[in-house]
Amino acid sequence: MSIFDNIVRNRANPGVIVFSVELILHYINQEAINIISNCHNSDGVKPQLHIPPIIYDYCLKILRDHGIKINPSQYNAHFYPLTCLKSPDNNTYLLKSMAEDYHIRGFLIEKQGNSKNYTHIFILLEKVIESHGIDISLAARRYKLTKREEEVIELIYGGFANKDIAKKMFISVHTVKDHIKNLMRKMDVSSRGEVVAKLREFA
Repeated sequence: MSIFDNIVRNRANPGVIVFSVELILHYINQEAINIISNCHNSDGVKPQLHIPPIIYDYCLKILRDHGIKINPSQYNAHFYPLTCLKSPDNNTYLLKSMAEDYHIRGFLIEKQGNSKNYTHIFILLEKVIESHGIDISLAARRYKLTKREEEVIELIYGGFANKDIAKKMFISVHTVKDHIKNLMRKMDVSSRGEVVAKLREFA
């Protein structure tokens, strides 16, 4: 599992779950176990550890987007109550635990040296960061950002991926990347993490 561990090291304490493309659980780290264990049903009773259905739904979406078909009946028996889940729209998948909300993100992993031969689905559960208390407009003025760059930077702070930013702003992913490149240059940073760190100075 070293390939998974290497990817995890580049993230800030995410929950990580890895499935085969047949949706068989191959790996789950302690952070993901903690997040899922904090989900609760409407009676306030903590269930045994089962993967929430919204995560399986997200896996199916990834598979469909890449033209891979699978029978959903394979995992229906593992569902637990939907009341611990939150999915506010078709583009953003959120998992709601007792304490925090988490973005669900994921991608397919290709077999080494064999493009398009996918072997695993890599899922990240990343805490939703609220922008309350951060003066985004002040930061935009300080770094002389355009209005669109200001919108992008607010969504970056909110934890949205480039694809989600593109959908919310009705622009292409390529244009999002251009905005990010420009605002990073203006802020003299080289990563999204550094962008977030600088924004926290405006709390």
